[in-house]
Amino acid sequence: MRNILNETIKMNNGLEIPRIGLGTYLMTDPEITKKAIAHALKNGYKMIDTADIYKNHHLVAQAIKEAGIQREDIFITTKVWVTNFGYDNTIKSVEKMLEELNTKYLDLVLLHWPSLKFDKIVESYKALEHLIKQGKIKSIGVSNFMIEHLTILIKNVEIIPAINQVQLHPGLTLLELQQFHNKYNIITESWQTIMKGKVAEIDLISKLAKKYKVDAAAVALRWAYQQNILIIPKSNTPERIITNAKYLESFELTNSEIDEINNIVIDIKNYTDPYTVNFEK
Repeated sequence: MRNILNETIKMNNGLEIPRIGLGTYLMTDPEITKKAIAHALKNGYKMIDTADIYKNHHLVAQAIKEAGIQREDIFITTKVWVTNFGYDNTIKSVEKMLEELNTKYLDLVLLHWPSLKFDKIVESYKALEHLIKQGKIKSIGVSNFMIEHLTILIKNVEIIPAINQVQLHPGLTLLELQQFHNKYNIITESWQTIMKGKVAEIDLISKLAKKYKVDAAAVALRWAYQQNILIIPKSNTPERIITNAKYLESFELTNSEIDEINNIVIDIKNYTDPYTVNFEK
């Protein structure tokens, strides 16, 4: 029997990454967070997505211990925050994250947002390359990088990013960025795929949800999944954690429906522009 939680995609470094994981953004309540993560792991999830700025590494570590899952059976993604950019600062940041997550290695480390100072991006990324050689990180990538950021980075480093995790959903498809990723065999990973629940307000998504007898969130997740976009839906609710994966297995969008979704034009709300945002203030 098919189980989407067992499916992986091969990255450009030859290693495999799960196609769906549990996002942990804003999950900081100790008991709720540990319960949600442990529940996900016990029920087949194999990837946990976190970040230094989320302040929940210790809870992820505790949840893994409570779930009784072997470390090698879990894929942990975390991210270096912009204020920790710079070669030495990035090294220190990763060492701190290793300690907080109680692990000897990290499966994937991303630079969380592009700095407005490109030299800092390159320095930080080179630090990640060094940590790969030391065996402390298995794969590296970026988050919220646009074509200009990636172009400059690729010209100045040895290892092409394996992943670019970006805000991407039916109202923000970033088709040109995805085409750029394909050129370099960079995997696209989506955050906020269901638009904080607002995806249900899009008429086409609502119509497809009724057709397939699922909710709007499932349509958005399936749309991303069928385009080989990694997804990390976040939920504190045990039932929702399970249905996010279960619904994905229950239906399939047609190619024309995927094209229709890709051509949706709406006024984007709550979008943080990677070209202008400055977290270094």
